[in-house]
Amino acid sequence: SALAGTNLTSSRARLAAGSTLSTRATLGARTDWCISRQRAWGVPIPVFYDEDGNALLSDRVIDHVKDIVGKFGSDCWWTMEDTELLPEEFHPAACGKVYRRGMDTLDVWFDSGSSWAAFASEVDDPLSAAPVADVYLEGSDQHRGWFQSSLLTSVATRGEAPFRTLITHGFVLDERGRKMSKSLGNVVNPDQIVSRLGAEVLRWWCASSDYTEDVGIGDATVQRAADSLRKIRNTARFALGCLGTDAGSSSDGAPPTVSIGEMPLTDRYMLHTIATFVSDVRAAYDAHAFLRAAQTISRFASVELSSFYYDAIKDRVYAGDPASVARRSATVVLRHAVEQLVFAMAPILPHTAQDIFSHMTTEPSDEEERVNDVVFHHEWTLPPG
Repeated sequence: SALAGTNLTSSRARLAAGSTLSTRATLGARTDWCISRQRAWGVPIPVFYDEDGNALLSDRVIDHVKDIVGKFGSDCWWTMEDTELLPEEFHPAACGKVYRRGMDTLDVWFDSGSSWAAFASEVDDPLSAAPVADVYLEGSDQHRGWFQSSLLTSVATRGEAPFRTLITHGFVLDERGRKMSKSLGNVVNPDQIVSRLGAEVLRWWCASSDYTEDVGIGDATVQRAADSLRKIRNTARFALGCLGTDAGSSSDGAPPTVSIGEMPLTDRYMLHTIATFVSDVRAAYDAHAFLRAAQTISRFASVELSSFYYDAIKDRVYAGDPASVARRSATVVLRHAVEQLVFAMAPILPHTAQDIFSHMTTEPSDEEERVNDVVFHHEWTLPPG
């Protein structure tokens, strides 16, 4: 029931009913919970035992051990004597008992699963039912691990899940679907991709992949991402060329304006298409569906703009009178289109978005101020129509 109000973003296969890889399925199959492990490594549990096996675990002891660990590190648990780790009131001479340290370590999943508590103090009531985090993001192997341990520790102490949304990602494989390994020689170095094609291409490849599944990467897949990004840049370049030509066509030097009622039907249709595009991209971002956002951006640039609208207005922008309603109308629509394209791509392609934005900005006029006019400083407003 704690997962009832949680948004689960995962692959369709893992969310399928009865999938043994889903958090709900693995949680339902759990029969017990372990806090400690008998291992020679891990985070020690600051507990001591007397000769009869009775545990000594108190705030006084924990605070004392915490201070020692703060000074000497966690290795002190294995290097110091028992009496050095205990407050004086628990030494044999003071209490008449001999205590020995416990050698169990904290279960790693219990340890990491309680990490939400470190941020609980930032909310008004740390033990309230409100989620501590908006999003938990980890790999598909964590349905049995961190996702589940975080849920259990939070439900046990707060009655609710510590997250509003749970996002599962797959893993990066080579182009043949094999796990990357030095022995196989199939490791793809991101630095080499960035050096050869730029960071934006790698970002676009990431966004254009279904991160909820395992994805393959190689020269061919990265090149496809580079080609796709080049088409988007070329689409923006055409619009910027038109905007640069018509930027001062108004009497006061401001960008042209045309009322929607004066616009040709094609332009009004395009305004509607732009509004739909913005709505679709925003919905994709809200759902953490970055592949859908990337596909929507690519389709808008290459199909709606380049293939359809640019072809429809080329006579107007090439040969039309700059002062005519038809020419000014096309310029207005192009400005709205490229502006919304910039805002839509900015979360994924920040440098490309800023590059385009800096060339379409008419104010401020000062060159230094224009350079410092960053797209992320502007609100993403809805277009007309």
